Amino acid sequence: KEDLDLVDSPIFQESTGEAFLTTPYEFHGRVTGEMRSKLLSNVGFPVTKLYRASLLKENSIRFRERTVTEDEDFLAEVYGRIRSIGVLTTLMYKYQDNEGSSTKKDTGLINFDILADCVLAAYRKLTKIPDYASFQEGAESFYCNRIALALILYQAMEEAEEHNSLCASAIWDQLQQKKALLKEVYRQTVRENPALNPYLSVEQKQIIRKYLM
Repeated sequence: KEDLDLVDSPIFQESTGEAFLTTPYEFHGRVTGEMRSKLLSNVGFPVTKLYRASLLKENSIRFRERTVTEDEDFLAEVYGRIRSIGVLTTLMYKYQDNEGSSTKKDTGLINFDILADCVLAAYRKLTKIPDYASFQEGAESFYCNRIALALILYQAMEEAEEHNSLCASAIWDQLQQKKALLKEVYRQTVRENPALNPYLSVEQKQIIRKYLM
């Protein structure tokens, strides 16, 4: 019997008919900064995991309320805090796509706001962790991937027919404020980190340069 902070298991995805692990099996054991970075590059699913209750309680780790994508910054903080991890090979969860989910129904402005809030929450949580520097590369890849996706949605809104009416609304001002906060996160954390190159596609780099640099 092992004393572990987190245990992960495979998931079966109905849409592909495949079962897979998001946590590499070889990660079983003591968690290092390098492992945290790799875990942050693909946070996986909260429902496939068992969590030590005291870890969540002692660090006040909880889901953000009344929102979506709250699982991503929740898992990011969990990975930043755990000291040990276990990986099972037994299938524990079956995932079924829900076409009526909020993230599939809503587009544009709503999903931009959702992704921006996720990045800002993760940044606020992760930078408070004492050994943040040991997994900073992974944290920055987490931020950048979601910032890039948010900016792709922002670009689509700029190109949309209703752009002029949106610009005249108070909502557009709020959107600009959120984009400014994303720029601040990007400028403070990334600093043209060359180690991020494997994590970002050409399209992601281009969209970040266009709006944040």
